[in-house]
Amino acid sequence: MFSFALKNFWNERRPPAEQNWNHVLQKYASDVSINPYGISAKTTRKTIESWLVAAGVVESRICLRQGHNSLVSMRHYQNLSFSDEELKDVKKQLNAWNMLQLTASH
Repeated sequence: MFSFALKNFWNERRPPAEQNWNHVLQKYASDVSINPYGISAKTTRKTIESWLVAAGVVESRICLRQGHNSLVSMRHYQNLSFSDEELKDVKKQLNAWNMLQLTASH
């Protein structure tokens, strides 16, 4: 679902309005029987930042990329934990998007 949404996002001439992006995410959630309450464009941002933290990307690079200072990042985006299997999937997806190669500390 997320890859499909991002494909449409990147192929559009300009980014969708936040209201439209929210509507699409909520529709996709409903389509796969996920409660859409609270799902929004910010959900995407929180997911990406949390994945980057979990994958070991240097915090200062994440904050620069997301436009946050480290305090905001820590309070709002670094509070998710992942199982070993989930972390494996996270790293695989970030690699597919070339996000680890661009911002990794290693």
